[in-house]
Amino acid sequence: MKINAIFKKIKNEIITIELKNGIILNGSVENVDPYMNIYLKHVKRTFKGKNSNIIPTISVRGSRIRFIILPDWINFDNVFKKA
Repeated sequence: MKINAIFKKIKNEIITIELKNGIILNGSVENVDPYMNIYLKHVKRTFKGKNSNIIPTISVRGSRIRFIILPDWINFDNVFKKA
């Protein structure tokens, strides 16, 4: 199963992304392309535990992502059974 299928189900849901450089992004999923580039809107950006700021939109290159925290309501058993 492609990971993009999961992201299509959580469009407009809030996720948290930590980048390899330590920046943490918390925003609403707008789109995800086949290369795992993620487009977020209404983003709170925090720099390595320092001050944060709000930005309207951001695109995150897939290769820069360390990890992603998805919403708790996703039932991965059902998602992967359909693969």
